[in-house]
Order: sequence, then structure tokens, then C-alpha cells
Amino acid sequence: MTTSYFFTVCIFVSVAQLTPGAVADCNNTCDCNNCGFNTVCVNGSCQCKANYTGNPYFHCYDVDNLYCSISSDPRVRPFNGPSYNANIMGSTRMASLRTTRSDANQSCELTLFTYTERVEGKLYVKDAQYQIKVPSPSNPTRNSSLVVQITAVKRNNVTTWTIKNNLQGFIPQIITGNFTVTVFNCRIQYYLCPSRLLAINISCCGIFIGFRPFMTKDTKDMPGIFVEVESANKPLFDTWEPTNEPLCLGSEFFDILRVMNVTGISDPTKAGTYLALTNGLPASGGEPENQPQTSADLKFCNAARRLLVLDYEWFALSDAKLINCVSVNEGLDDLFLFIRWILNWRCTNSVLRCNDAKNQILTNCGPNVINQPAVSDFLNRNCSSPQN
Repeated sequence: MTTSYFFTVCIFVSVAQLTPGAVADCNNTCDCNNCGFNTVCVNGSCQCKANYTGNPYFHCYDVDNLYCSISSDPRVRPFNGPSYNANIMGSTRMASLRTTRSDANQSCELTLFTYTERVEGKLYVKDAQYQIKVPSPSNPTRNSSLVVQITAVKRNNVTTWTIKNNLQGFIPQIITGNFTVTVFNCRIQYYLCPSRLLAINISCCGIFIGFRPFMTKDTKDMPGIFVEVESANKPLFDTWEPTNEPLCLGSEFFDILRVMNVTGISDPTKAGTYLALTNGLPASGGEPENQPQTSADLKFCNAARRLLVLDYEWFALSDAKLINCVSVNEGLDDLFLFIRWILNWRCTNSVLRCNDAKNQILTNCGPNVINQPAVSDFLNRNCSSPQN
């Protein structure tokens, strides 16, 4: 029997001082079997190193050189709220940046994707993919690309990491230990840590990536993804655009300010939910069928009525049990269909769509959900009444 693990999205992009080719700092956990990166083990407890902060059971980062921090724990909230960026639907571009190569006057481009799946109303990343573009060694005027897909898998109670890349025809390979490859004159080092962490050091680009799968039995473990970028490699981030918004551009705070400026949404939390609902990518194998239309409906909705959908307390975006039950078999398509019904009802006073949303709840949800005050209040609404 094969069981796939899930990551939850947790990205830290910092200007940490990494030494190109340095060994991943995950061997300092003699008495702690689940410490993260840049940590020490003190009396059996994981702690961040001096002058570092973060979650010592996942990843600690340099306090003085932090460039961008986006983090979220799936045990805290489902779908929206302060941790909105952990809960994007489908396939999502999580980081997009450029650096200057440390071994030549050339550049590297990194794009990091995640592919999500929902478990009991909360979203986890089930796969990740990174792409590096560098000038071709044989023709510097042209770019060469390395695309690597990563999955954590459990077989017979043994956790294994599977990777595949475009240069080897995407043939799956199981990682059994530390190893180094050289691609386009760039050394890439893979490290397996005792605490179920996989680290990737793309040394010539000054980029360091870490992954940990979701484990239900150990509540201390922090699953996720992080990225560190060396300040010496001069990272540059793409400019945010309303229809093409990677989530890590320099600062979570400034990301939200950009969204607020473009959309006119004054509430930061609602702006974050808007960013989450409209961040879908072109079809890439993991995109929910109803996501593109949901995004379009939200963007063209009347500004005042759109705020009703983005309300932080709106039950359909804040209740994990409701999110889970309205989506048959935990399908993202069904969840986006439900959100579309709500959007059409709020934005166009569609009585039909209001009833569609009610029927989806009545058909798929049990009494423990239907009898909740917020859900019950919605079901008792008269769909023909004007929406303010």
C-alpha cells in the first residue's frame, strides 16, 4: 500500500549568509529527532541558533537579514485568515526570483510551484516543483532549464523521497542519501536529514530550499517548504500584477498593500482572501475546474458586494467542517463551485445560485454542520431578499 504525504505551505525567503556548497545544517540534533534547520538541541528540546528565529521544529532564519517571511500552520486555520497564503487552491507559483550567479557574471531564475490537496477541510502541498533557468554553457545568449519534481511517499512504513527531472525524461528516482549533481556548470546538493527534512543547495545561484512532509502522529513536526537566498547573490523579485501574483515578492505586508492599492480593498485580511482566490495559474494538471471562472467573477463583482464575499467572518471561508462537506470526496472543483454560487448570489442577486448553494449544503453536509448557527442562519435566509 502506498500513501502520499502532504506538505503544508510555509515559505521563508531570507538573505541568509549561506556558504556556496555548505552542508545543510541539520546534523546538530543529537538528542532531538525532529529539529529543523539552523537549530540546536538543548536538554532534549529544539531551539533556534543564536540570532535566529522561527519554528525550531521546522526552520529558523537569520533575524538581522530577513528579506521575506511567509508562514502558516494548517493546524491554525482553514482556507483564509492571516495564514491565507498557505491555502491557495490547485497549483500555485509560490516564489519567483532572480539571482546573480556566484561563479560568473550571469543570472539564475528560480520558480517554485506547489500542488495542493485538502484533508479534512485543510490544505496541504502534496507535490512541489522547482525550475532553474541559467545561461547555457555552450551558448550564453540562450537559457537552459532544469525542472525538478519532488514527492514524499511512504511504502511499508518507510518514508522515501522521489524526484524526477526534465533532463532525465522525468524518470522517478528514489533518494537514498546525500548526493551531488552538476547541471549547467552549477553544483546542486541534496541532503536527507534525520528529522525527515530534504534540503537542496543550488550553490551557484545562492539558493537553498527545504521540504518536510506532513506527519499526523508527531504534533511537534512543522511540515512545509522554505527558500533561502544569499544576499551576496543580489535577489530580485518580479513585480506584482493583478492577474499574475506570486506570493513572495519582498514582504508579505507589501504584497497586501499592492493588492489593496489595485483593488481598492481597504481591509488587509479581505485583501489577502482576494489574493488567495484569484491566484490560480493556467491549467497545469492541478488546477480546479471552477477556479478560473471564480477568479473572474470575483474580479468583476461590484466592489461593495465583493466585500461581503471577502468578509473574514464569512462562514463559508472560515469553517473547516463546512468546507470539507460541501466538497464531495474533498474535491476542489466542488468547493470552487460552491464559492461560485455564493459569488453569483452576492454579486448579481441570483436567487437560483443562492438556492444552489443551499442545496449543496443540504445534500452533502450532516446535522453537525447544518445545525451550526452561522450555517443555519444562511439556510434560513430568503434568497429573494435584496443583498446589501
